[in-house]
Amino acid sequence: MNNVEKITTVILVEPEYQGNIGAVARAMKNTGFEKLFIVGRRTVDDEALSRARDGASLLLNATFFNTLQEAIEGFDIVAGSSSVTTSNFKKFRRIPITPRELWQNYGNGNKKIALVFGREGDGLRNEEISMCNVFIHIPSSKEYPVYNLSHAVTIVLYEGLLSGTDETFKEIQATGEQTHLMVEKTIEIMKKTNYPSYKIENTAVMLERLLARSKLTEHEFYKIMGIIKKINLRVSNEDDKSN
Repeated sequence: MNNVEKITTVILVEPEYQGNIGAVARAMKNTGFEKLFIVGRRTVDDEALSRARDGASLLLNATFFNTLQEAIEGFDIVAGSSSVTTSNFKKFRRIPITPRELWQNYGNGNKKIALVFGREGDGLRNEEISMCNVFIHIPSSKEYPVYNLSHAVTIVLYEGLLSGTDETFKEIQATGEQTHLMVEKTIEIMKKTNYPSYKIENTAVMLERLLARSKLTEHEFYKIMGIIKKINLRVSNEDDKSN
């Protein structure tokens, strides 16, 4: 089993059909992925177990959550999938990468990856997309661009299976917790400099996405945090003088 399969979790948000849940488990078994989280549903029935075939054990060991926020805790890369995209950089929440680009960018490091798939009816909602620091879109025909849930999961996992591991990757990457701390400290400075409060939420999402794409190393993280600390201290001193 490749390292990417060990540190990757599939998260289904409020799946509507038991057959799809079972088909996802079967696809996971086919591609070697083992960790399944399900949000908003507490049980799987005989239909799901039958569709899963040899992947039924994954359903029996699935972890259930009430909310997506609870499910993604502790992950470094949270990759949300949707058929709705944009090329407008002012709407950066839905600017996508392909599944292949996902694994090329993040599949050879030490980051814990969550692959988040939304409801069959309306996918992931905007507030759920905002919780993701990477956005995946699967290329498709313009005539019929929406994939079935289990098919979408299968495509993404297949690309992960092909990606393998890169043994030349040596540097330790910054964790999601570290990059989130960097964003928090940056936001602290923004607030002290009277940055417009209505822009802060979108800016925080943008910084999270940028840092996720950057492959920031742990060494770089500590260097940048040192700079942020000095700027924060200087801004605080200026505030004290003005008061």
